[in-house]
Amino acid sequence: MTLNKSKGPEETLPRWNRKLLNAYWFFVISMTAGETANLFLAESPAWEFIVQSIVRPTLLFVAIMALSEWGYRKLSMSSPLIVIFTGHLLITVGVWVHAVVDSILLIYVLPLLVSVFYFQKKYVYLASALNLASFLLLYLLDPILYERTSGVEVMTTVLLLGYGSPHVAAKIMDRGVDLMRDLKTDALTGLYNHITFHGFLDRALERQQAGAGGAMLAVMDIDHFKSVNDTYGHRAGDFVLRRVAAIIQNRIGPDDTAARYGGEEFALLMPSRSEQEAYALCEDIRLQLAAAAHQELDGRAVMISVGLCRLRPGMDKEAWFQRADALLYRAKREGRNRTVREDDPGGA
Repeated sequence: MTLNKSKGPEETLPRWNRKLLNAYWFFVISMTAGETANLFLAESPAWEFIVQSIVRPTLLFVAIMALSEWGYRKLSMSSPLIVIFTGHLLITVGVWVHAVVDSILLIYVLPLLVSVFYFQKKYVYLASALNLASFLLLYLLDPILYERTSGVEVMTTVLLLGYGSPHVAAKIMDRGVDLMRDLKTDALTGLYNHITFHGFLDRALERQQAGAGGAMLAVMDIDHFKSVNDTYGHRAGDFVLRRVAAIIQNRIGPDDTAARYGGEEFALLMPSRSEQEAYALCEDIRLQLAAAAHQELDGRAVMISVGLCRLRPGMDKEAWFQRADALLYRAKREGRNRTVREDDPGGA
């Protein structure tokens, strides 16, 4: 059985932060290029326009980006705060320098959109509070913005920045979280799917490489599941899958991770259990299933076979899973309805 590589949050967050900082650089270049093009349309003297509208904002933009690049490289590549504060400072400078431009306040939406990328409402509310503080500060201190913004526009902007925009952003984010949850879990059982499970296996490998103990991996398969579908129908088969998933979920601890790996096969990762504790948990799950009678199956019991394997030094993810899978099939050969681990007598 082949496993695909997957990236966990620890890998994807720095990558996305890098992309967002690149987008900010594009924003800086676009603003500078736009003002350079306006040089030929400016009513003020060329030298004054170059200094006030091109050199001054560009120097501020570059200083902000240089500070954010330093923070990204030296402090934390995974911190959303660096990206959010960078966007806030860029927008503040942009509004201040271009206060005479109609609809310039619309660029306040940029830091809010960036905050949605992190799928945490605290960042949405932080970006909203920073936007609101920026606007009020500029309105009170910048005479140009003060003169050009009416009382109605001020109230409307305050309501949009302080309530409307973050409310809409939070709703969009909630929907995104729901979609991500659907992508990460198996629709029938509610357990993680095999793609998501790969990420947990990757992190177990990283912890072992960092000096932590080897995690335990169990691969479980429902015995004679095809006969359940053939005899009682697929609805009964779906019931069995949900029942097995529920028992697994109810028996595991907060550090354990269970997934429906595919078909009637389940996988269980136990990063903090000893081999004996992992074996006891697998046996608990197996015995509870074997002792339960299911009305949908005319009282017939459901049994599973389990292969249990520890992550050992030098193992990669594929070798680890294949070893557990081999022990599962050994359990099948030896009569099913049992848990087989590496130290048990017999060949895998």
